[in-house]
Amino acid sequence: RVRIRLCTCVGVSHATIEPDSTRRGLITMSSSGLKKIVNIAICGFGRAGRLHFHNIRKNHRCLLKYVLDCETKPVHRTLNEYNLPKVEVVCDREYDRILQDEDLDAVLVTTPTNTHEDYIQQAIQANKAIFCEKPVASGVAGIAQCYSEADKAGKPLFCA
Repeated sequence: RVRIRLCTCVGVSHATIEPDSTRRGLITMSSSGLKKIVNIAICGFGRAGRLHFHNIRKNHRCLLKYVLDCETKPVHRTLNEYNLPKVEVVCDREYDRILQDEDLDAVLVTTPTNTHEDYIQQAIQANKAIFCEKPVASGVAGIAQCYSEADKAGKPLFCA
């Protein structure tokens, strides 16, 4: 079964088509055409990672596909609490594997600061969009290189 929601707001028609039991494969259709839901991986599930987890969980345009952390038990507990059995929990040593997922659109880097630059560079090489908690890198040269590489790849790199 499929649920279809229609709404009109400020003269723009909008339809959302979503399977009843999962948001996997959700497609949003607006006046500008079809838009795919953004598939996201959270790298790091500490304080900042959990904050972003709740924001992603509530956003109908996002689908959390992976959570990467060296401590997988607390991640599993949280995912079970929110009934999210389809989110894959992976150890930080498996970052390369999730970056190879062609359905993954973006990574959210909330790991310890000294790892940000490496996570960002690998995501850029894998052609993923990146959102990173500050700072992007430990030094000015690393920050400049990350933004330069993202620009060359045509991928957004956001820092908060």
